[in-house]
Amino acid sequence: RWLANGHATCPVTGRPLSLTDLTPNHTLRRLILSWHPASKVAPDVAPTLEPDDPEVAVLVAKVMSPTSCPTADVLCEAAASAAVNITARRCMVRAGVQWRVLRLFSSCGKTSSRAVMPTVEACLALLDALDVSADELRPLLSGNHDLVDALTHVLVTLENGTYTGGGGNTTRDSAVRLLDSVIESADVVLLERLRPELFRAVTAVVRDRTVSPGATCAALRALL
Repeated sequence: RWLANGHATCPVTGRPLSLTDLTPNHTLRRLILSWHPASKVAPDVAPTLEPDDPEVAVLVAKVMSPTSCPTADVLCEAAASAAVNITARRCMVRAGVQWRVLRLFSSCGKTSSRAVMPTVEACLALLDALDVSADELRPLLSGNHDLVDALTHVLVTLENGTYTGGGGNTTRDSAVRLLDSVIESADVVLLERLRPELFRAVTAVVRDRTVSPGATCAALRALL
């Protein structure tokens, strides 16, 4: 919350702070949630924020448009902005962009159409740039298995080599990092629905020496 409110200093020492200085402490997060369940944030109560940057405001409006789905180009532009601009990323998170993109990915990630894959790639790139946490995913996963089914389909498709789009390993890296967060937030019912082909696809990521070290670690955590 301190960072989301625009502070760029340590709340204790007052020294400058950047997101690259932070390391996720998943064990502590789980302990906090088990002690204080009210700290979970539901997607329906995501606050909105009007960004100061007009370009960011236009991007947010395009992604969140109630009348049309964002195109792959719009999603890629938003991902590029969020990846290099901390303020843009915070504005998108406050506006609930992650929920819109997660739902879009859940609906189109299960199709085999090559025409849809650019949108799938763009969704994963934007979710990766927004750094969606397990805590944020937990409310969305309750009774909803579409996201896991979409991730399974994408990872299996990429592992089988039936799709050779421009994303390559970048798309697979993003998918497995998202899967890591999904597995961390999943309940027993969801875990029992995981299909063997998902485990084969994730194991293939571990064995593939061309993927990034971060993706390899995410794949190992998901398997464990």
